[in-house]
Amino acid sequence: MRASRIVVVAFALAITVAEKSFSQAAPELRPGDRIAIIGNTFAERMQLFGYFETFLHCRFPKHELVVRNLGWSADELTLMPRPDRFGDLHAQLEREKVGVIFACFGMNESFRGRAGIESFRGDLDRFLEDLRSRKYDGKSPPRVFLVSPIAHETVEGDLSVTRAHNESLALYTSAMRDIAKKREVEFIDLFEPTIERSKKSDLRALTFNGIHLTELGDWHVSQILARSLGWIDAVDTRPEDAGGQSRSFRRLVYEKNYQHFYWWRAPNLFYVHGGRRNNKGAIGLPEERRNQERLIAELDRSIQKASRPKASEVWRDRPDDRLPIWHPTPASKLHVPAVKTPPGLPKGPTETPQETQRGLKAPKGYEVNLFASEVRFPLANPIALEFDARGRLWVANSPTWPHPEPGRQPTDSIVILEDTDRDGVADKHKVFLDGLNMLHGFSLGDGGVYFSQAPNMVFAHDPDGDDTIDSLEVVLHGFGTEDVEHAMSKFRWSPGGSLFFTQGIFYNTQVETPYGPVRVKDGAVFRYRPREHSLDVYVSHHFWNPYGNIFDHWGRGIVLDASAGHYYPMEPLSANFVYPKKKARTNHLTFSHGAAIAAGCAFVRNRHFPPEVQDRFIVNDCVGDLGAHWFDLKPKGAGIASTQAKPHLLSGKSQLFRPIAMAFGPDGALYVVDFYSYIFENVQFEKRHPGRDHTHGRIWRIRHKTRPLLEAPRIVGEKIPRLIQLLQAYENTTRELARRELATRGREAVEPERRKWLVGLASVKDISDRERQLVEALWLAQSLGVIDQGLLRRVLAAKDAHARAAGVRVLRYWQSRIDGSIDLLRKLVDDPDPRVRLEAVLACGFSSAKDAQDVALEAAKHEMDPALEHALDQTLRYFERAKR
Repeated sequence: MRASRIVVVAFALAITVAEKSFSQAAPELRPGDRIAIIGNTFAERMQLFGYFETFLHCRFPKHELVVRNLGWSADELTLMPRPDRFGDLHAQLEREKVGVIFACFGMNESFRGRAGIESFRGDLDRFLEDLRSRKYDGKSPPRVFLVSPIAHETVEGDLSVTRAHNESLALYTSAMRDIAKKREVEFIDLFEPTIERSKKSDLRALTFNGIHLTELGDWHVSQILARSLGWIDAVDTRPEDAGGQSRSFRRLVYEKNYQHFYWWRAPNLFYVHGGRRNNKGAIGLPEERRNQERLIAELDRSIQKASRPKASEVWRDRPDDRLPIWHPTPASKLHVPAVKTPPGLPKGPTETPQETQRGLKAPKGYEVNLFASEVRFPLANPIALEFDARGRLWVANSPTWPHPEPGRQPTDSIVILEDTDRDGVADKHKVFLDGLNMLHGFSLGDGGVYFSQAPNMVFAHDPDGDDTIDSLEVVLHGFGTEDVEHAMSKFRWSPGGSLFFTQGIFYNTQVETPYGPVRVKDGAVFRYRPREHSLDVYVSHHFWNPYGNIFDHWGRGIVLDASAGHYYPMEPLSANFVYPKKKARTNHLTFSHGAAIAAGCAFVRNRHFPPEVQDRFIVNDCVGDLGAHWFDLKPKGAGIASTQAKPHLLSGKSQLFRPIAMAFGPDGALYVVDFYSYIFENVQFEKRHPGRDHTHGRIWRIRHKTRPLLEAPRIVGEKIPRLIQLLQAYENTTRELARRELATRGREAVEPERRKWLVGLASVKDISDRERQLVEALWLAQSLGVIDQGLLRRVLAAKDAHARAAGVRVLRYWQSRIDGSIDLLRKLVDDPDPRVRLEAVLACGFSSAKDAQDVALEAAKHEMDPALEHALDQTLRYFERAKR
């Protein structure tokens, strides 16, 4: 290694190992080359940070290169699900006239282990042969660079999982090297240098979840890529001056990638390519897409003409404490003409908050007041809300809905509203995050905010709670974008510490995780465990648009199918399945009454509302019979029966009133989000219809006139024993806030206090109260990632069937680490309560025991009902397909 090279000591080993992969003669790019980066999430994330592409433009400054990132989360060589009529990979490469391909595969295939290696060899051989047989640029076969996966880092969790996966990755990397040699394509080994680096415990991790690079990781691995190709003579890693040339040029590269990404993976792809491309909702989109193509071409030219650093100086733009290069969302400096609205379309009326309020009606004894509006606060098309532990209301605005305009910076935001004098009216606000694109949902947790920016989920970290973002990370990629009405939304924490959210029909979602890819088509409910970086599909069902989900005080879920106005118990739909799943409507499992389009829901579980309405289920109707409707629920076998209560909790006359989300506050009042727009839906009206209001939004507050409001619990700064006491509160809101706070304190701090709590429960004489607290203690263990076998067995033996059912829901996920779990399930499928039997049947579908199917069938010896029949049928279908 020449003395003139300036190399950070920490990276010397990795670079030395990487040099083993060098070609004898460094390959060269040609002037005018059009380059495509294809493959899995590793490829897709390269566009977020852009180090390697920035290096290419600096290494070949006169070549006027054009680079297109066509990476797609969780892609495999033989499995690349795409939206309807989107076109396959070859069509995309041909459209871009690609002459050079960097192909990044092997990560997702590696989860098949040794059993899948020969199949992988054959698939890769055929894939490379196919690529090399094409002439995408119309002249010659593409030059292909095959890129191996990186090693799986141990970030946190089970070391044995990481070790086993790295053994598999080593096998697949070796196979890639062999096939690349056979097909005479360049091979870049990223596994060997990253596995060697991972052995040095004193170095910072390159990934946030073990397999996906951070900005630091992209900086480091991009150097390995460049050096493996023989394109680096020197590496200057001295920190760059603030505002340096390299960072500004890399930002320009990102802005081009951003515009291309939202052209290629645009929201509303079902209106661009698919079955709704001839609906009114698609009018204007072709012209907008042509404008965006012009913008992308202009950005290509800007990159080609821009001054840039030397290739060796690209690495001086080192990641530091600044927010990532992809924040904030770009605002184009280039002129993009607006699409003209067809003439004759009505703009629609506008009302002041006071005018709208005069049309709102609540039952006798209740009153409605305006908590906040656009008059005093930055509210515009609010779409979601959530209270924090300080009693403040967080609101997500989505004025970019239903489609971003090319070249215009989106203005979606998350705003914090505060009622400092506790008079029921907001008087203070702060914008936590703005410039977001197509924000549909969010949730507070883990010292920050998780929010959707389809096709991604992003985490904004604010560990010190000063309402200023310390870091941003895209934590999940690959959710569908076919129709924004059906986008990932309605975030809700379960009692056991999982983040649930939904998506609707038309969607093709595939998300890469450290445990393997997760795929689902059409409607779904997801379950995300952030600390474990795990994601699973809790429900895969023939929903049209699930736009609300909630858990009762025993942890049972309800999910809304908004377009149908149907409400489902969640558990009967949550059987295990093999992708792709054949789905059918199950209207017989709903408990709705032919309601209109529904959005957002809540349970009455607080003492500010009178006793006779406790445990009522509330849902918004946002089209038709506008307002908040409520229902009395009761068990119907393993399902739910309902009786609608009249009058409605809230009724509205204005056609601008669009209740779309709700939440009970710590004071016991109900807060309702009003999206406020005359034109509300996506299908039958143009995206730029003047009747779409993008400047108004309201939050309404419903309280009981004569009953005192609740005193908000103190949570922030409280000691752990006091927070555990709050888990015993009557109010759902109080317990939810306490659970969230305890989760942020961490296992080491909380677990000893949880154990003390369990010891103290022996003195609780009321059996019902004791069992209720045992369930809360079990959920807290689940949230902390603690497997408490003894407690689980106590809950499964409880007298209260609600407790036993809650215990089985935990057993579903713990059973691989519970001694004799199949014997427990064998007993539980014979439980006298149908809700417990249903949970046991579902858990059998997640068991690895040889006789799990036979155990599930034992439930059929008892009286069946529609919910149990569906759960058993779907579980048996899973076993049948899993055997193939």
